[in-house]
Amino acid sequence: MTTIKRTYGKDTERQFIHFVQSFLPYDRLTTETAKYIKMLTLVFMQKDQDLMS
Repeated sequence: MTTIKRTYGKDTERQFIHFVQSFLPYDRLTTETAKYIKMLTLVFMQKDQDLMS
């Protein structure tokens, strides 16, 4: 993987961020609620990224 990154000149910055949402069965979340939580997280992370730029 490092060789491929160097080949395409992508070895100096972060390439991606991976998030995992995990909920317990007794949380009783609907799909819509999980998506809403995901969107809030992405908005929060985007604001953080803007501050770091």
